[in-house]
Amino acid sequence: MNTQVIDLTSEESSSTQRLTSFEASTEAAAVTPDTSGDAALAERLARKESARAKPNGDAPDTSGDADLAAKLAGSGPADTSGDADLAAKLSGSGPADTSDDAALAARLAGQADRTAGDAAYAARLAARDARTEGDAALARRLAARDARTEGDAALARRLAGADDAKRRRVEPAPVAALASIRRLLGADPADLARPDEAVRLYPQPDGWSCGYRCLQTLVFALRRAGAEYGTALASAGLAEPGGVASVSAVQAAVERGWTRGFDPTGAQQTRDRLRGRFPFVGSREWIGCCEACVALRSAGVRADVRGFDGRRDGLAARRLVTYLADYFKNVVGVGSDDVWGASCLPPALVCFGGHNRCVVGVSRDRLVLLDPKWREPRLQCMAPADLARHARQWECLVVRPGVATRPLPTEPGDPA
Repeated sequence: MNTQVIDLTSEESSSTQRLTSFEASTEAAAVTPDTSGDAALAERLARKESARAKPNGDAPDTSGDADLAAKLAGSGPADTSGDADLAAKLSGSGPADTSDDAALAARLAGQADRTAGDAAYAARLAARDARTEGDAALARRLAARDARTEGDAALARRLAGADDAKRRRVEPAPVAALASIRRLLGADPADLARPDEAVRLYPQPDGWSCGYRCLQTLVFALRRAGAEYGTALASAGLAEPGGVASVSAVQAAVERGWTRGFDPTGAQQTRDRLRGRFPFVGSREWIGCCEACVALRSAGVRADVRGFDGRRDGLAARRLVTYLADYFKNVVGVGSDDVWGASCLPPALVCFGGHNRCVVGVSRDRLVLLDPKWREPRLQCMAPADLARHARQWECLVVRPGVATRPLPTEPGDPA
């Protein structure tokens, strides 16, 4: 009997050990659940409850576990009303409160409109700033141009003042010339200007005023030709009491002649050279026979200009010498108003090679010249061959007797 009890105890102890090992394995399985399905989990839980049954065989209360298993297995009824409402809201089939969304959308649209308006306003401000910067840049350019213009005008005034001061300081006095030239010619026959005391050399102290100096020589000779010439020249600003006009006064006389319509082509050419940088009066712009003709014709003096082109005429230089020989022989228009009297014959002007000279006579088919580059008279005679070696084009001016009482031609090449 005792032996049976001992066996039962050992058997119960063995059963208890197996149950403990089962519980440990079951708990380990509960830590790592099997995700193959809720039904399998429910079945394991049911087995676990059966293993926990008491040794006397009383059945455990598994009603709660059965309900739990049923729920986990999906066999029991589930409250899905909340899920249905959520699904309805998500699918849009159920009633939705869209008032807040509409208000939000309206606010967003208004914000977008304000943003677009702000961008347009910013663009307008940027354009206005760009225009303002452009206006400022234009104003700076205009101010710089005005400053340059004022600077050019000031420079022109300084140059004119410096030139006048230089003339007052170092300008050589005019020198009686014809008597010395006649003496240098000796026994060579010559037809010269007259009278001797009417011809003076006006030396140029610079490298550009040769045309003005030659015109001064001619104006001085014309003043000795009679009172009518003195009056006409003074009215045009070419003569001053006891002398001749200064370079700037000659420039003013030329400009007045241009204003009256004389030599419009030459006037435009001179303005093109100056390009508006400097006024003609007070500048160092050179002049030639045409500009001298403008000044003289504006005074009523019958000045004529004639050109000779050696590029087209191989005898042009000889024709020039012949033309001036006839002038100094005083045979042009014999018996007409073109003949100067025996007591007076003014010199002529000639321009070639970029330089002006006075012609005071002709000797042995050679021009007798008076050059303003000299400080005192010299003897310089040029034959046609000499002229051809120096230039290919020549221009000369002669004065016919008498002061015009009618308007003179505006073109220098037209006879006065």
